[in-house]
Parts: sequence; structure tokens; C-alpha cells
Amino acid sequence: MFLLFLRKYWIYLVAAAAIAALLIVLSIFTDYNPFGWVNSTEVKLQETSISVKEINDIGELVTAEYYGEVIKSLQAVYREQKSLDLQGIYDKIRNEWIKIKQDNPTRGNWGLRRIFKKTELYESHSYDLLQNITEIEDDQDFLDYVEGHSFGAMTSQYEANYNRVVRSEVAVSREDRKKELVYLARGWVKAGLDLSEVTSIEKDSANNYVIEGAQPKILDLDINPWYIPELNIKGFEIIQSAGAKKINFNDIAILKRACKERLKEDAMERRMLEYALTNGESSLASFFALFRNDPDDPLPTVKIKISKYYFDQEYILSDNRIDSAEVVQVKNLIQSDTVARNLDREYYEDLAEQIDDLDDFVRAITEQTVNIENDPAWEEFVFDYFWNGPDEEEN
Repeated sequence: MFLLFLRKYWIYLVAAAAIAALLIVLSIFTDYNPFGWVNSTEVKLQETSISVKEINDIGELVTAEYYGEVIKSLQAVYREQKSLDLQGIYDKIRNEWIKIKQDNPTRGNWGLRRIFKKTELYESHSYDLLQNITEIEDDQDFLDYVEGHSFGAMTSQYEANYNRVVRSEVAVSREDRKKELVYLARGWVKAGLDLSEVTSIEKDSANNYVIEGAQPKILDLDINPWYIPELNIKGFEIIQSAGAKKINFNDIAILKRACKERLKEDAMERRMLEYALTNGESSLASFFALFRNDPDDPLPTVKIKISKYYFDQEYILSDNRIDSAEVVQVKNLIQSDTVARNLDREYYEDLAEQIDDLDDFVRAITEQTVNIENDPAWEEFVFDYFWNGPDEEEN
């Protein structure tokens, strides 16, 4: 019976054996391995069975939370804002002065000052400058000095407006300063990943995932009306001194906004975004583990690809200004990554890509801190950096 079977179907059996042998040879000497017959130790990136759209549909994934308490007074907030106003005025005047010097290279300082005093900018910003000074200054002797010496320095157009400034607009501001109001706020900050921003998901044969597009960021922050409802602990308290001027909704809104900004700064100072990234990678790894074909397959790992300078940028900009320590921090990065040409292989395989990201980082923090009260060394650094280029910058 068996011999009869072989005699009848031998040609088919030979063909099947030839095909099987061919598949084995292809599996050994090429990447073709349709049935997983040959085990390869080489790790290759491949598209994952989980689509980008499916991850996008998840939306925001909260992976870190911060709870804190902050205190702000109306007077302090008012002074901080006026300080920013004065810095903006100063920057505009300084830029106009530089332009006049460039347009009149043969003129001396005396001639340049005469040209500057005739500009519309000088009129309007001298007006604004003294207005801001008188609004935030409490020293009456200094106010008397400003009033007594301003006429000789200003032109007739400004003199005509001076009394209106100090007697009406400033008077209102001083009334506001008498509102001795303190806002005690308790709230939370939530950070994580917006998975709708994911643009690419790849995994290798060792079950390691690489995700691009999503970056850790602040997703939400708020001050709760009741911070711990079951204990009747309020989310905020308003403290007003006896005899202070009546407060209004706008005063409270200003203070609440300032408290939320301070709460965010506190969370950033505690490296919240780094925790959000680490926890996010861990959460996604657990999620992808659910899609393993075989329980014996290795547990997946997840790497969210970001720029080396991403955290530096977010933390520097968290308080909306650049201080002296941050100037040194940026200079050190440039010294290490462009002058010394140290390649960080955790993030990059090519030095040119790293330097491009560094340049984007410097440009981003420069653009977002224009007309802000930065440390004076930052303005000097920015000029040198964009004039000479990063390779010329020294620590």
C-alpha cells in the first residue's frame, strides 16, 4: 500500500521537498523567514501592529501630578508687572538709540542725543517711563526729585502731559496699591503626553518600541474651590488687611493667575517633566505588553524620542525669563557640544544633528524671551552667538 502511494505521488513529494529546501536556504542566507523556522539574533526595526491612529485616539495621558500651595500679594504682583513694563520701555529706547548710532556713524554722543530727543519714541517713552516710576515708587523724596527735575529733561510736548500723569493716572494706581490683599492658593499641576501628537511608532524584533512626536508637557493646572472636600480644606483663601481699600473681581483674577503661574514654576523646579516622561514610557510599555503574540516573548520597552535640549528649554522658559545661572547653563552646553564637539550618543548618531538641535534650542528661548527682563549677560550672549555663530562662542 505504501509503495503504491509512493509510486503514484512521488513527483509531488519530490516537489514539496525541493520547495521546503529552498525556503530553508532562503531563511538562512536572506531576511526571508515566513514561518519563523530560523532564529536570528539580529535586531531590526519594523512597523508595529499597533497603528499610529490607534495611539492618537488615546489622547492625553497624565503620567505625573504635583500638589502644592502658593501665596501671592496684590502689591507684589503689581510691582512685578511694572518691572516688566519698565524693561520693555528700556529695550525699545535702547534699540532706537542703537539705530540712531548706526544711521549716524560720524556723529558724537552730543549730536546723537540731540537727534534722539527729537524722535517720537523719546516723547512717548519718556512719558511712559516716568509714569511707571511714579506708580511703583513709595519714596516721596524720590518722587519730588523726579517731579522737580523732569521739566529740564523733557520736551514741551511731554511737559504738557506731565501733570496729567502724576495727578490723575498715578493717583488711581496708588489707590490700587492700598488694596493690601493676599491670596493663599492650593492646587495641582498635571503633566504627561498628548498621544494625539504621535507621528511614528517603530519596534524591533526584541520588542523595543521607539515613539516620535509626543513630548512631555504640562497638560493642566488649576486651583480647586475645595482642595480636600472631605476635610473642608479650601483650595484658596483671601486675606485682606483691616482698613484696606475694597477689592473687586479683577483684583482676585490677577492674583489667581499669578498663583497658577507660581504653582507651575514650583512643579517645573521639581523636574516634573522628567518624571512625566519616565512614567509615560513605563505606562506605554505595560500597554504594549498586552499585545504580545506569545506570553513568553520579552516584555516591551518604550523610548520616546526627544531633543537632548528639550528639558533645558522647558525649564529655562518656565519662569518666562533668563537669569544669570541659566546664561551660564546655555554657555556650558555650547562649550561642550560645539566647541569641544562632544557627541551625546544617547540622543544622536551624528554631531551635525546634535548641533542643529542646539541651535534650534538657542533660537527658541531667544524668540520667547524678547522684551523680557532677562539677565544683562543674556543680551550680550545672544548678540555674540548670532553674530559669530555657535562655533565661535566661548564659555
